[in-house]
Amino acid sequence: MPGFIEENEIRKLLLMSMARELKKRAESMEDVMFVTNEYRKLRNHFCDIYPDACELLPEPSSISDINDVRYAIDQLVNYATAKTIPFFLKFIKTMPYLVENPLAPLLPILNELGLTINWVIACSSLALIEVMTNRKCMEMKLNTSGKFMDRFKRLRAEAEKKGVKLPNLLTKAFWDIRHKVIHNGEEPQYNELKLILEYLKILFDSFKKLKT
Repeated sequence: MPGFIEENEIRKLLLMSMARELKKRAESMEDVMFVTNEYRKLRNHFCDIYPDACELLPEPSSISDINDVRYAIDQLVNYATAKTIPFFLKFIKTMPYLVENPLAPLLPILNELGLTINWVIACSSLALIEVMTNRKCMEMKLNTSGKFMDRFKRLRAEAEKKGVKLPNLLTKAFWDIRHKVIHNGEEPQYNELKLILEYLKILFDSFKKLKT
């Protein structure tokens, strides 16, 4: 699949998710030492990846109160967002339908609904899982009727016959996350987005091995 995001890019998207999650937590916490320590750990991850991160992100030693640490985290989120927009654009182009500037119409709507591009990435990933499953079913000449779960069961059974192991998308944990993101329209947590992206990557790799 041309343009599919790489594992190192997934890591950067997850770091952005962690930064946003820390910002939410910091808004309701007053423990300066704890929040500063969490900021320091996350900042170190960014410094390991991006050469300019240590120069642009506030030093933990400069933080003296809760307002300082909240400001530092805001800068971290802004930095992470700027760094990951190219990956998001690359990712969204793997979808079947592409608008010319995908972020332009999305951002004000997401902001109004209290959502971020993490929600879009989660929805796009879940949609890609279904698209890939449907296409592989057709490629394998399997029955494509019924719900997604029915199609995936048929495909998984066929894959097992050919010695290819597919990720278990039928677990309650996965379906709870899917329902939360798609049907309830809720923002995925860091571990939930991580699980969705991991399943997508494993499924993509497994489908490449599955031939007629």
